[in-house]
Amino acid sequence: MREKHPIQNPWWTVLGCMIALMTSTGPILFFGFSLFLSPIATEFGVSRSTISVAYSVSVICTGIAFPVSGYLIDRFGIKRITLIMITGLGLSVAAISRVETTLGLWTAYGLAGIFGSGHSTLQYSKLVSGWFKERRGLALGVTLMGNGLGALLMPMLISHVIVDHGWRAAYVALGAAVLLSGWVGCGLLAREAVEPAAESEAATDTARGVEVKDALRDYTFWAIGICVTLVTLVVAGVLTQVVPMLTDGGVPQAAAAGMLMWVGIGATVGRLSTGFAYDRLSAPLVSACIAGAGIPGLLLLVSGETSTFPALAMFLIGLSSGAEGDMIGYLTARYFGLKRFGTIYGFFFVMTSGAQALGGLASAGLYDLSGSYLVALQGFVVLLSVATVLIMRIRREAPSFAA
Repeated sequence: MREKHPIQNPWWTVLGCMIALMTSTGPILFFGFSLFLSPIATEFGVSRSTISVAYSVSVICTGIAFPVSGYLIDRFGIKRITLIMITGLGLSVAAISRVETTLGLWTAYGLAGIFGSGHSTLQYSKLVSGWFKERRGLALGVTLMGNGLGALLMPMLISHVIVDHGWRAAYVALGAAVLLSGWVGCGLLAREAVEPAAESEAATDTARGVEVKDALRDYTFWAIGICVTLVTLVVAGVLTQVVPMLTDGGVPQAAAAGMLMWVGIGATVGRLSTGFAYDRLSAPLVSACIAGAGIPGLLLLVSGETSTFPALAMFLIGLSSGAEGDMIGYLTARYFGLKRFGTIYGFFFVMTSGAQALGGLASAGLYDLSGSYLVALQGFVVLLSVATVLIMRIRREAPSFAA
């Protein structure tokens, strides 16, 4: 028998998906957004909340397009659709550099959001889940580290380019990064688990799972959805405003931009440890730890200790950031199977999309009204506490088709 090429090892797919996720919607449109707030607001002569609408528009457009993207990958395959969307996202992000008005900014972010629905944790979670069963949690954790690494690296790229060449050049650099990492990771390294050729036991599970209508009648579906919605709202509310939030608390501008690195470190550590834990511990317990990890960081922000412990606060919030990707990816495969994975994941993402849009607008709006982020932060502590309690109530046992 002819020996298979090493790249057919499923861990190459994990590596490829991790590389691609470094420039997915989170690192590109979310984690570095606060770095653009001040320079764009200054050039356009508008408020922070007006610029924040751009991010909210992108999230809403992503949420609307997400179920369609989920259906398309279920129907036509993952890589074909994903590579098209990667190309569209890269070009649309680069096009943001050409806008001259707030309306143009909102429109460009909306277009990026539509294409971003096809280059996200949905596609790569399904791609990896098709290859793994016994070590699925670890494989997903390593894959989703790409979001954390992107959250670490992309703000650094943005900050340096803005300082040296301006915010418009930063969008061009981001667009190029999307095309490079997306095509290398997804196009060259990742492969779909096709049942006749795949060695993985999980490849035979791709046609097993519940139908969408049955998932919608399940308490577990709604408990997961509400939990990740609350976590997403909180994370979006903090991270879209984090640079001005820290500078208002006494952290110098350059140091505040550098604190985004600790968000990325926290996200990376959280994803890897979460994937490892999902394979060994109770899914509700691990999910509750993800949801509640950011509470101590929020309490530091509420206490006004950001000038003393900014890195610690950002690291703790980073542990919760991207929880929608970790939790939805693993829990969808575990409780609902892979048969309708893309569509069910799409429904979850619609829930979180509204929360992402509301979180940033709520923080910016409350700041404009009160001159402080304190009220928003206090509310966020309550919401994360509710999410933590709620996710603990989902059932511990997985259906027979999803070990």
